[in-house]
Formats: sequence, C-alpha cells, structure tokens
Amino acid sequence: MLCLATTIGIGAMQIHKTSEVNRVKNYIDDLTNEENYVDLSRVSFDYDIKDFEGKYLRLALEQSDVDYVVIDDTIIYNGDQIGTFKIVDSTNDVLIGYDDNNEPVYEGKSVAVNNIDGKFVYEIPEGYHLREIDITAGAKGPYKYEVLDNYHINVVEDYGAYGLSLSKHK
Repeated sequence: MLCLATTIGIGAMQIHKTSEVNRVKNYIDDLTNEENYVDLSRVSFDYDIKDFEGKYLRLALEQSDVDYVVIDDTIIYNGDQIGTFKIVDSTNDVLIGYDDNNEPVYEGKSVAVNNIDGKFVYEIPEGYHLREIDITAGAKGPYKYEVLDNYHINVVEDYGAYGLSLSKHK
C-alpha cells in the first residue's frame, strides 16, 4: 500500500511539473519577439499569469528556441550568446543625463508585451514611443539558465500590466 501511495505521489508531482512547464512555455511561445527574445518584465493583463518557480522557466526555455529572456532588467540566456543583448522599452526623449561611457540616457518606461490574434505587439505608455537599445553584461547578468533554479518569479499588478520580477528562494 505504501508503495502504491508513493507511486501515485510521484506521478502527481510529475504531472504538476509538466503542467507548470507547459504553462510557462505558452507565455514564452506567445511573447517571443522578432529579435528572438522574450521580455517578461511587463506582461499584458490579457494573460492570466501567476507566480511560478524559476526551475519551470528554465525547463520551458530549454525546450524553446529563444536566445534570451529579460525579467526585471535581468538577462537570462542559454550560454551560447556573448556580447550585447537588445531590449525594447519606450522613451519620451527627455534627456536625464549621461552614462559612464558618455552616452545619453533618456527617460524611459518599460513597455508591456502582448500577443493579439497571433501577432506580437508592444503596449506603449501614452506620450512615449518605442526604442530598441543594446546592453552589455552588467551587475544584473547575463546569467545562464541554470541560475533560475534559485529563483521564484513574482507577478504583481504594475500600472496597467503585470510586472514580473525575480526573488531568491528562502
């Protein structure tokens, strides 16, 4: 009897794991942009997205053909790509200063990503326009997929979209 209960418990855990990986993989498949990366920092309210474990994101990414994912300004990639990574946000062209490389820095806001009728779209805040920027490795990555096993992905409402962020396991 104990053996049967253990087998059922292991089977149930495997079904839950598969279900969670598939749920996360659906987000990735829907939200991969034309540059072949996924920005999960802000996701449209159209998705009924809930918190999930980083290990499920890692497994979903390993099954997907995306170059990298961005969550909360952190880049997580498969270890193959090095150098610069592209991200998309929005700006209103208000100069707020210069970075360490003497490059201009403009006021920006994160855009929310969505998939409407099978077409990937950005939801841009009013008064802003899209910009694509190249970023290099910094204090927040890039990290390899394996680091996700140590994190939980939190989902909260964030000014008209869901904001996703990483938090360490306790």
